[in-house]
Amino acid sequence: MKIGFAKDPEDRLNQFQTGNAGELKLRVMFPGEIKEEQLLHSIFDHVRVRGEWFKYSPCVERFISEWVLAGDLCLAVKRLNSPLKEASQDKEYMKRGNRGVE
Repeated sequence: MKIGFAKDPEDRLNQFQTGNAGELKLRVMFPGEIKEEQLLHSIFDHVRVRGEWFKYSPCVERFISEWVLAGDLCLAVKRLNSPLKEASQDKEYMKRGNRGVE
């Protein structure tokens, strides 16, 4: 999963698709800027693979659900009472070899 800022997300997806044999999908898109991207990178650092690429995990899935419901990044963080608390659960999830939906 990629967490990143793009002026034209669909064009960016097409750029990634060119170098990828598997079909890539744009699953979630939210308005924001670099500061929101950096916040998400720090929140999900525990499932970072490299750069802006992250493993999809239960914490990520829950956060996305809360963000969709809240309609606001900061409110979603508050509603979850900090997704960082779930980092240990995600680490155990990753140790078991689960990769989630990517």
